[in-house]
Amino acid sequence: MARAKKVVEELPEEAPKEKKKRIPRVVVSMSLSETLDFRLSMLAKSLRMRKNAFAEKILDQGCRGYKLDQMLQSASSDSMDEDEAAA
Repeated sequence: MARAKKVVEELPEEAPKEKKKRIPRVVVSMSLSETLDFRLSMLAKSLRMRKNAFAEKILDQGCRGYKLDQMLQSASSDSMDEDEAAA
């Protein structure tokens, strides 16, 4: 009987992956009506997004219309820059 030769393929080296900036997260509970929860779920599925990611996106878009939100974003980005400089 002839022995089968083992073939080992060398895989190309993977490019080093860039580290993504991790955004701190907090857990939030919301009480929604059944119809709103259903609509949120269906819209998220239609966009192939997780429900919490979709909710975060629409909440962020909704907050952007307020002048106070612009000031808060500016202040938080300034404090994040200071934190990175200290690290």
